[in-house]
Amino acid sequence: MAFIKNISRIGNSNGIIIEKRVLDILDIDEETPLKFTTDGTSLVITPLRRHRSLQEILFKNFIKYGETLRDLAK
Repeated sequence: MAFIKNISRIGNSNGIIIEKRVLDILDIDEETPLKFTTDGTSLVITPLRRHRSLQEILFKNFIKYGETLRDLAK
């Protein structure tokens, strides 16, 4: 996936707004720590993931797909 963004003024700083659809694809939110690296030409932003328990993963997917799973079980 590739897209073009401009830097925006945010208060006394500059920032890049990331749309919700991209956050959803990457499974990140405002609490996800991000690592910024550069080779002097490009900026790479990598989410730092904490290891989630199986219970957390199942719960998140149940919230997201629970209704569909109930319909399939019928």
